Amino acid sequence: MIQKDYIFPVYTKRNKCADCYRCIRSCPVKSIRIVDDAAQVIGKKCIGCGKCVTVCPTNAMTIRNDTGEVLKLIKTKKVYVSLAPSWVAFFSKITRSQMIYALKLLGFYDVSETALGAEAVSQEIAKSISEDDGQKLYISSCCPSVVSYIKDYMPEYSEYITKLASPALTHSKMLRNIYGNDIGVVFIGPCISKKNESDSNKNLIDFALTFENLVEMLKEIRVDLRNFSKDVPTVDFVPNNSHEGTLYAIEGGMNKTLKYSNISKDVIMLSVSGINKLKNILKDFNAKNLNKPVFLEALSCDSGCINGPAYVKNPGIESNVSVMEYANIREIKTREPSLKLHIDYTIGKTLHRGPSTKDTTNAMASIGKYTIEDELNCAGCGYNSCYEFSIALTEGDAETSMCVSYMKKKATEKVNAVLRSMPSGVVIIDFNLKIVEVNASFHNMFKHLLSKSLENDDEAMIGFNVTKFLPCKDLFLGAINSKADVVKDRYPIGNNFYSLTMFSIDRLLGIIAENVTDNTLKEEEISKKAKEVIKKNIATVQEIASLLGEHVADTEVILSSLTPRYREDSLDEK
Repeated sequence: MIQKDYIFPVYTKRNKCADCYRCIRSCPVKSIRIVDDAAQVIGKKCIGCGKCVTVCPTNAMTIRNDTGEVLKLIKTKKVYVSLAPSWVAFFSKITRSQMIYALKLLGFYDVSETALGAEAVSQEIAKSISEDDGQKLYISSCCPSVVSYIKDYMPEYSEYITKLASPALTHSKMLRNIYGNDIGVVFIGPCISKKNESDSNKNLIDFALTFENLVEMLKEIRVDLRNFSKDVPTVDFVPNNSHEGTLYAIEGGMNKTLKYSNISKDVIMLSVSGINKLKNILKDFNAKNLNKPVFLEALSCDSGCINGPAYVKNPGIESNVSVMEYANIREIKTREPSLKLHIDYTIGKTLHRGPSTKDTTNAMASIGKYTIEDELNCAGCGYNSCYEFSIALTEGDAETSMCVSYMKKKATEKVNAVLRSMPSGVVIIDFNLKIVEVNASFHNMFKHLLSKSLENDDEAMIGFNVTKFLPCKDLFLGAINSKADVVKDRYPIGNNFYSLTMFSIDRLLGIIAENVTDNTLKEEEISKKAKEVIKKNIATVQEIASLLGEHVADTEVILSSLTPRYREDSLDEK
């Protein structure tokens, strides 16, 4: 079934898909299937991390664009922007007032910082962890991709996710509490999973856009932020500017904010960025073995949100510095909780893969994997192992054609079957003139020229220099160096004549040989007889011409002899 575009936050432009499986290799949860030679996101399995988007070499993996819906919303409501804290890194040369002014030019009613929601989340986490309830492990709920991953693929750790909404949802709730529930809220940032969050929480966030969407929208009204005039009114975010919440944009930033929220000094704070790193940290981990509370700040993007999938440049020291300078943490005093939005993350879809079954055994057999020795685990299909690929086959998320080794084997078998059944002699040689492949017809055709060790075994010819028994070195080298796709020639070898058709195949030369001795002899006999007939015809013509010449000469003599007498008779009559 072909996926309809725009259903999920990420979809594939089928005409651009190169069928390279790079998206599958990069996807930490393998939520991509191949259908009709094109990648397709499996919506129920996708965690919205956006890895597939960042690695796609042809830009076939595309982020859903909701700008059209946002523009419609602006016409009907007062729409507030929830601006992600990473904006200061993405638009590093743009001032606060310029950003707000540009967004208002697009029709947004006002602009607020998601970092305010982040600060509220940190305050509540600090309070809940400090109130010793016996829990030893806390996993942050700030990243929607991490939350989705743990719920669906490591559900045994769901109970450790902090029971708080993400900063974006918390901020949206904050805006609606202040300005009324009838306003519109649009999140803008570098994140794809915010689209999933928006789709599931329309009562809080109407739509989520990317920074790239914002740039395109500004281009539509001829505003280029790189050349944006600095002469704009000085304005602030509503309801107020953020401070330490901006640090959420960088790895370890959330942990830094907790110290401004009276968190207990006994809490060990760790940070991890990247789904695979998170998986490795949690694998076989038993939280009951902890002696002290541990808070784990977990983000799906390496280096944090400043490396989000909709962030067009690689994060570096400058990006981190921009975020930290903007946070202006020196002005911060410790805070107290102000808003709590409770969410229970303990129930997941449990999409983690189970043990081997009869179906996976059959799937392995369908790609020629019958024993452990057959399992190459080359990852060419995009999966980490043949077993993992077999599970995808049983679930309908993969096709046997994705297995490179299997398809190569099948192709080789078909080529060999065709090659060996051909009545013509076929040999494939490399550019060193050594035989790579040969069929029985070729062997039989020239076995009288072979040594005794080769005359009864065509496979023994593999690796043998073809010019050892065929005096065609110059002919073959000429075909190799020729720019023509196909070179044909008729060549005498021994007492026979052979028609040779030569063609290049990726630094190999294919040669099809046919014995045309009988045809050649017939052609020579016909040519000989034709020459004899032509010779006889020429002789006959010459003889006729000679006779005609003699006849004309005789006639001329007779007439000449008659002419004087004719004249005399004429005079007498007068």
